Amino acid sequence: MKNAIQLTTIGEILYHLATKEIVVFNMLDGYGYFQQQGNDITIVIQPNVGSATIAIGNRSMLRKTFKQFYNTEFYVMPGLRADVKRITLLDRIADFFKKE
Repeated sequence: MKNAIQLTTIGEILYHLATKEIVVFNMLDGYGYFQQQGNDITIVIQPNVGSATIAIGNRSMLRKTFKQFYNTEFYVMPGLRADVKRITLLDRIADFFKKE
């Protein structure tokens, strides 16, 4: 990722979120990001196929969640904007089978 800054601590992540930047991370089957809006922190997990999972909480929730991502590399890229992908028929089919 060109111009990406790797983040390694929760303090760095919280700092960049406070400056209205988006913190992104890759997963095996998609990607995710953290974004701060007011006092709320939004966590979005977007699989390659299927609809996104979105959670909204506070900084303490993010601290607890951060521990679950111990093998994940986090990045911030200046000027990055967030967008959840549009749901397609294939996404709906994948969601149906995930529920089963």
